[in-house]
Amino acid sequence: MKEVYFIVIACILLLNQACQSVIGGSDEASNRADAQMQEALAACNNFVCINKALDKQKMLPDEAIIKFDSIFAPLNQYYQSKSLPYYSDTAWAFPVQGYTSKAIGGTPKDKFGFVDNGCGFFDRGINPGHPAYDIFIRDLNNDGFDDRTKKRATVLSMTGGIVIATEPGWKPGDTGRGGRYIWIYDPATKGFLYYAHNEDLFVKPGDIVKPGQAISTLGRTGSNARKERSQTHLHFCYYQYNEHGILKPVKFYNRLVAAKPIPNNDN
Repeated sequence: MKEVYFIVIACILLLNQACQSVIGGSDEASNRADAQMQEALAACNNFVCINKALDKQKMLPDEAIIKFDSIFAPLNQYYQSKSLPYYSDTAWAFPVQGYTSKAIGGTPKDKFGFVDNGCGFFDRGINPGHPAYDIFIRDLNNDGFDDRTKKRATVLSMTGGIVIATEPGWKPGDTGRGGRYIWIYDPATKGFLYYAHNEDLFVKPGDIVKPGQAISTLGRTGSNARKERSQTHLHFCYYQYNEHGILKPVKFYNRLVAAKPIPNNDN
């Protein structure tokens, strides 16, 4: 009986050690995930600080370029740690639900409204032009609601990636031209996407999104977009980080046209 007793005790001790090992490993993995999350959020905060400093001309382009380089590693590591797919442009979704590329403003003659005056993310310049595409909804009375659905249009993430900045606090009277905006970093292309003039935001910095995911409703926020004469639209930019460490606006009309349209849920 004593032999059986000692065998039972030994089994209990071994089982306890095994459990402690599993728990310890789980705690270590959890701590590592928490650390990566905090590093990613710090990178998001650095992006916000750089972006706002450049807007207010409180940081020189050369200084911003050096600081900007530090945000990539934590963002890429955080995304990679989630074992998520890197979406190619064949998986991209058109960024306004219920609409297609026919809603993009402009004509081939004016390059569909894309005006690149040579200014990039770091060099805002006196006249940065309009390095973006505007996607207009059916809103004849400019009240911010789709005339067909009687609801606000839903803005979708075109790519996969990490939400790195939002501005949920814009209110009428503020001077910010983008209004309530969202920035998303796409690690698959080293692209930075800017969605402006939103109403309600569904995401926050650190969130991971996939193509076609709802990120906001479209509104009329922004110092110019809220004016009565302005047609309701999504202002949409795509900047890409190149091998020289420069973030430049990209003419991506053809890729936008090829993006998959997502119908409204009630269609």
